Amino acid sequence: MVTVTEVVQKREREQEQESSYYRIEEDCIGCKFCLNICTWDALDAYGREEKVFQIDGQLCPGCGCCAACCPVDAIRKG
Repeated sequence: MVTVTEVVQKREREQEQESSYYRIEEDCIGCKFCLNICTWDALDAYGREEKVFQIDGQLCPGCGCCAACCPVDAIRKG
C-alpha cells in the first residue's frame, strides 16, 4: 500500500526534475535580450559585469520566449 506521504514525495521529486525547461549554453554573448523579455523573472544575471545568466527552474514556465529571442541560439530546451 502506498501512503499519501510517499505519493507527495514522489511528485516533489518529479517536479524537481521537470523544473529546468531551458538551459543557457556557453555560446551566450551576454546581450540580455532573454533577461528583458522574460515576464516571469526566471532569468538572472550574475558574475563580473553581469554577463553570466542562469534560468531559475522554479520560475520558468517553459514558454520558450527566451530561446526564441536569442540571436545566437544559446538557450536550448533540456
